[in-house]
Parts: sequence; structure tokens; C-alpha cells
Amino acid sequence: ARAVTRPPPVADAPVDTYRGGEPAVTASDSFEVGARWSPTAAFAVTGAGFMIDIAREQIYDHVSATTVERGSTRRRGVELGVAGRPLPWLSVAADVTAVDAAFGDGRPLPGVPTLLGRLDAGLAHPDGWLAGLGALYLGRRPLGDGAEAAAAAVFDISAGYRWPRVALELTVENVTDAAWREGEYRFASVWDRGAPRSELPVIHGFAGAPRQVRLMLTGWL
Repeated sequence: ARAVTRPPPVADAPVDTYRGGEPAVTASDSFEVGARWSPTAAFAVTGAGFMIDIAREQIYDHVSATTVERGSTRRRGVELGVAGRPLPWLSVAADVTAVDAAFGDGRPLPGVPTLLGRLDAGLAHPDGWLAGLGALYLGRRPLGDGAEAAAAAVFDISAGYRWPRVALELTVENVTDAAWREGEYRFASVWDRGAPRSELPVIHGFAGAPRQVRLMLTGWL
């Protein structure tokens, strides 16, 4: 987007506004290798390793209110997944990804979670009963200058019943009503324009979704 538009100047910025330089195409090298092992039709294990190198990474800069070039970056990671169907009407799947992301000089790349995990289980019994469980784990994320965003865990559940042509299902997302932060950033803010401006960065966050309850009715013709 920065290639076709220019950001407005930042009023009363503590430092001179830097517009991020002229947009330019950058080179990205990526490689991925994986394997899958499935001894039975009801069980499978997958694994993969990947690497991504970017010659000139662009990172959002809060002072200039645009993305700026910050040099080369690298990402190295592995992913492991397990999926099974212990019963014809019960399925379980789990996936975990670990990532090491850094600039070319070794500094951590802001905003990239070091660990990400997901667990899902679903039940669709022949008698008509439906149930589900989902869990998401978001690991700590570096924010620069040694700061870190907190880890978070979110759980979802569902239950219902299906007749031949109608299904009724209750879903509760974030069932524990965890006060988690979907995103966190670290920069200086001006809360009181009448007070002297502080240039000390602090952690800011925006809230993840709270507990949500939905009742769904589905019909088939």
C-alpha cells in the first residue's frame, strides 16, 4: 500500500518524521520440507520445517506512522500435527508451530509468536448428538528492547443435536472469558496534551474477543 500512497506528516512528533524511503521490491527466499506418516486410515502424523529470508523487511514505525525499512530478517520454524479418529464419530486434531524470527543481526523480530498451538475435537454421534472443543495457545511475542507480549490461551466449546433435516447447536467462544490481548505493541503515547510529552515507550494492547454465546439453527432441504 505504501507504494501508491504517502502518509500524512505526524504532528508534534518528538523526532523528525521519516517517511520510510522510496518503496522498492525486495527479495524473499523460502524453503519448506515436510513428511506425513499414516499407519492407519484413522491416524496421521505430519511434520514440517521451514525457513524464510527477506532481504529488506518493512516494519511499522509508530513515530512516522508508516512502515519503514529495517534490514534483512530470517524465520526458522517447525510444525508438528497429529490427527486421529479413535471412533467413527469422534475426531481429534492437534497442531503446534515453533518459530525463531529475528533480524539479520540477531535481534528478535517484533510481533512474531515463538509458539502457536491449536487443539480441536469434534463429536457427531449417530444418535444425533453434536459436541466440539477448541483450544488456542498463543505464545509470548517479542516487542523489541527486551519487552514481551504475554502468552494467552482461549477455549471454545459447542453442543447440539441434529435431526434428519434440522440441527440446533449452542456455541460458546472464549468460554472462560479470558482477558487476553490479541495484539500488543510498545511505543510512547500522549494521554494528556497539557502535560510534558513523554518519550518513554510503554506496552499497549488491544483486547481479544470476550466470551460470546451463539445459538444456531440449521436446516437442509
